[in-house]
Amino acid sequence: MTASARPLQQILADRTAVVVEVARLNSARLRYSQLAGGIEIELLVCRRQLEESAGSDDARRTLDETSAREALIRADLDRCDAQLIALDHRLAELDRELVG
Repeated sequence: MTASARPLQQILADRTAVVVEVARLNSARLRYSQLAGGIEIELLVCRRQLEESAGSDDARRTLDETSAREALIRADLDRCDAQLIALDHRLAELDRELVG
C-alpha cells in the first residue's frame, strides 16, 4: 500500500454510498419514465380535443400546459441520466482504486 492509498474500508464506504445514490436515481428515473408515459397519453387526448374543438382557446391552453409539463418531465429524465452516467464513472474509479 502506498502512502497515498486510502484504507479499504473508506473505499468500500464510498462505493456503498455511490451504489445507494444509483439506486435512488434509478427509482426516480422509473417514476419519471412512468410520468412520461402518462403525459404522452394526455398529449394525445389534448391534441384530439384541440382538433374536435376547432382550435378553441381552452383546448390550446390545455395542450400548452400539458406540453410544458412534458418538457419538465423530460428534463428530469435527462438530469437523472446525466447523474447516473457520472455515478457510473465514479464507480469505475472506485473499482480501479480497489484493484490498484
